[in-house]
Amino acid sequence: IDSEDKPEVAEFINALTTKQTSFFDNQHQFDFLSKTLCSEWVNTNSAFKKIRIWSAGCSTGEEPYSIAMTLLEKEGFNDWDCKILATELDPQKLEKGRQGIYDIDSIESSSLEKTKQWFLHDKHQPNVIKVKPELKEIVDFQRLNLLDNNWPINGSLDLIFCRSVIIYFNDLTQVVLCDRFAEMLKDGGYLIIGHSERLSNLSPRFKHIGKTIYQKVQ
Repeated sequence: IDSEDKPEVAEFINALTTKQTSFFDNQHQFDFLSKTLCSEWVNTNSAFKKIRIWSAGCSTGEEPYSIAMTLLEKEGFNDWDCKILATELDPQKLEKGRQGIYDIDSIESSSLEKTKQWFLHDKHQPNVIKVKPELKEIVDFQRLNLLDNNWPINGSLDLIFCRSVIIYFNDLTQVVLCDRFAEMLKDGGYLIIGHSERLSNLSPRFKHIGKTIYQKVQ
């Protein structure tokens, strides 16, 4: 599944997987992160206070910033070492994510309180918002092709978001990707996928624990 020397393949995949994104898309997944995972991490990782998350196929950045907001809003996480790796194939999408500037319609599902807390407004551009620096500090945008043989990711991850991405690959590639995701996760780590995706028959290394939510088997 090596595509490092095949730019036309990368361009095709990028065009095929282009999707519209918004903040807190599939809200139940962020509720799970806030109410279940954060509580679990506080109880099990309190001595280390370190969380590592990967947003794979992050598009223009709404997903990793939504993850960042969820973490920073959780009581007790302000002094934790939280880092989110946000990866995407398309350099233009990555640059938009790094800039953190969005149309105000992209936060229509977010509360007014959340909007005021995490976004800056420009009176000269009333239809545009910008994420605050504290969110940018914990999100690292990097170019990555899931089909490349080597992923430049160090250390064990607590959580991977990979939503509406693997559905575009054939069965064999999906199996390979799921196995590689498992290798990147700590024992008991979590993988969150898209609402139209399933891991059934793809990998025995994950167990289904909720809608679109899987846990690595220890």
